[in-house]
Amino acid sequence: MSESATSLQQLALNPEDALFTNQIQGLAVVLHRNERPLHGLAGLLDWRFHGAVSAFMRAGAISGDPGQCAYVPITRNGTVYHLLFLGAGDCTAPGKRAAATAETFAVIRKNLGSLGLQRIAISRADFGGMDDDHLRNNLKGLPLWIVH
Repeated sequence: MSESATSLQQLALNPEDALFTNQIQGLAVVLHRNERPLHGLAGLLDWRFHGAVSAFMRAGAISGDPGQCAYVPITRNGTVYHLLFLGAGDCTAPGKRAAATAETFAVIRKNLGSLGLQRIAISRADFGGMDDDHLRNNLKGLPLWIVH
C-alpha cells in the first residue's frame, strides 16, 4: 500500500476481497442506467448481496442517471457495507466502462465527506481504467483507497 499527498491510497486487492475482509468500509460504484444485467463492480456486488442492487434499481431508489449519487448501506451477518452508487448514464456496450466524467467526480467530492467514513474505495477498472495520476488530480484531498 502506498500513500500520496492527496490522501488517495492504493490497496493491492480486488474490490471484493478488500470489502469482505473489512480492509475498507465501503465502495464507490459506477452504475449505468442501461446495463442489464449489471456488469462490473455493480454486477459483482449484486450477485454477492443476492440481487439487492437490482432490487434497489427496480424500486427506483437508484437509476444510474448521470450525476446521481445514492448511498445504500447493506447489512449482512451483522456487518454494514457502505455502498455509494454513482450514476454514469448510458454505457456503449455491456461491461464497457468509459472514463468517469467531471460530473461524476464532482458528485463524489460533494457527497463523500458527508458520510464520515475514512476507508471508502474506488476500483480503477470501474472508472474506465483511469491511471492513478488522473484519479489523484480529480479526487484531491478525499480519503479514498484505490483497489485493482
